[in-house]
Amino acid sequence: MTEHHIGRDQVNINRSRDVYIQYTGKTKKNRRYVVGIDLGDGETCLSYVDASSSLTGERPVFSLNGRETIPSAIAFLGDGETVIGEAAMLQAVPIELEINFKSDPIKNKGQWFKDSSKILSFVKIFFEEFAKKHPTIAGDCEVFIGCPSGWKKESREKYEQHFEQYFDDNEFPSCRMVPESRAALIQALDLARRSKNQDSENSLRKLIRKRVLLIDIGSSTTDITILDNLEPYEVKLGEDFGLKLVDEQLLTILCKIHPEGEKLKAQIKDDRRREQFLLYLCRLSKEYGFGRDVDPTKFFDKQEGSKKCWELLLSLDLKNCLSDEFFWGSEESWLDRYHSLLQKLKSSSSVDSPDVVIVTGGGSNIQQLLDVAGEVFQGAFLVRDPEPSLSVARGLAGYGQWHNNVERFYNDAIVLIRGSKLESEVSSEVSPFVGEVVRLLTKASVEAVWQPMAYKWKDENLNLHDHGGMVSYIFHLHQKWLDNGSNCLFEPALERLGNAANRALQDDIAEMGNRYGLPVGSFRIRLKLPSVDFFTTQSPGGGLLLEVSKAYMIFQDLGFQAIDQVPTWLRKFAHSSGILDLALDFEKLTKHILSSVVGPLYNTGGTPPEIQQRIISFVRDMAEQELIDQLDTVEKLLLEEHKNFRNGGK
Repeated sequence: MTEHHIGRDQVNINRSRDVYIQYTGKTKKNRRYVVGIDLGDGETCLSYVDASSSLTGERPVFSLNGRETIPSAIAFLGDGETVIGEAAMLQAVPIELEINFKSDPIKNKGQWFKDSSKILSFVKIFFEEFAKKHPTIAGDCEVFIGCPSGWKKESREKYEQHFEQYFDDNEFPSCRMVPESRAALIQALDLARRSKNQDSENSLRKLIRKRVLLIDIGSSTTDITILDNLEPYEVKLGEDFGLKLVDEQLLTILCKIHPEGEKLKAQIKDDRRREQFLLYLCRLSKEYGFGRDVDPTKFFDKQEGSKKCWELLLSLDLKNCLSDEFFWGSEESWLDRYHSLLQKLKSSSSVDSPDVVIVTGGGSNIQQLLDVAGEVFQGAFLVRDPEPSLSVARGLAGYGQWHNNVERFYNDAIVLIRGSKLESEVSSEVSPFVGEVVRLLTKASVEAVWQPMAYKWKDENLNLHDHGGMVSYIFHLHQKWLDNGSNCLFEPALERLGNAANRALQDDIAEMGNRYGLPVGSFRIRLKLPSVDFFTTQSPGGGLLLEVSKAYMIFQDLGFQAIDQVPTWLRKFAHSSGILDLALDFEKLTKHILSSVVGPLYNTGGTPPEIQQRIISFVRDMAEQELIDQLDTVEKLLLEEHKNFRNGGK
């Protein structure tokens, strides 16, 4: 068995960025509907919903030919036609037949190269069938396709780029690739809501906001997701372990017990279509053995020898196919591997002791797997997903609703931050603010500039040329002075500027939060402008420093660099005799007088337009950063409140 290691460094802890929130400055077309596609290795399902409806509402499932889920199968026919689902399995002699064609595009590059066009064709045909039945929804929706939570970011990105060939065409909806742990988040809340027992529902609702372990047992993978107070963590464990391994083992057993086993082996080796169909038949027999209602008789007339193979499979003790030595021989059985996986999971510090364990996916129909989960995680509230084949698709559609709501909230807030009301309020404060900053810089210039220069000059040359000239050197001294703690002198002025922005935003932000159903006072933008950020080189404060530093250019023009020619003994005499300190005191007095003149000059409207716009942009940037810092809280509130978007829409 492959050894796996799990820990916090292998889980995704940055949920907010996974919501892909970006503001481009352009108006984004708001799609009316959301579609979630669970593209499973074994079966595929599609759910759809109005993007503005409540998360507590129902999310319907698309039915194709009377089935809410279809086999992930595709057949290419001789006349150029391509069919999918069960119809693909009913083709007697297709040119090509494929099942289980989902693969990690980075980890399994060879298989991806071979199957990538098939998976795109499958999704295209499936979505077009949906569009025939629901043209309005298909023409105005955003599609969220799930992928295994254990896939790396690079794999998800390549997977998404592949589907963009179809979905991101202007005539079709946009597409996003989503780790299925995001669907798990919605699944957990759905399960709490759908519980038929009121006491159980109330208990589950309380527990669901603590530590939840969700085990999704699928065909190709077993996805593990931890929800810690609704924060999803993806665990890289079980990505190559699914129930398809049992199907493959059943096919091996079938070849051993078949009267014409050697002939069957040869057919499988020479004809991939035969192999793919028999694997599907083995999957059906496994599901039948665990109580699922399946009907293989429709294949008997289409696929040669299928009836005999089915009868042989049913002669096996299928209920014990996960563990019996007859099926696995000296190998570790599937059930033992599953038990080891859960034990490894339990021993990880990432999991600790979950309050709730939810078992979903195709494997949740197998009681043995629930029993093992209950045995390993004793004391946890054990929940079987009542509709595992539909839950991921519904969860993806629900995630799309939530994502849509968060993105609209973010963009609505950005519109307020970049609006004229904030600009007007901040503009009225800019000139007094700049006047105060310049006054303080001028007043402190002796401490910031002249004193450090004088004390350095008494012992060594200033070498202004090496520092890029007078202006560059003065700018550097100002920055050093600020970094040594003098930033605090400017905090009152920055606070007044920030308060101007807060006044401009507070009423509109409160009204927006109310429209989105957030609890009163749960979302506010309380801007506190950091002096450290304001005086960086690229910030407006850096621009003001540069303007103040340019005032010293006159000294360079007067040949100030010649001061380095003064003999060392004379410099030390100037210092020891007090002449240097006297000169500094005189300079300090003149700067005090000058600052009382310079500040008011800016205060009465003398701020250059470029500096004014840079200050307004700085305030907006800080407000946007404050918004981003609060998004985790906003996302969780929008998820928990389950408000209908129409109540908050414009």
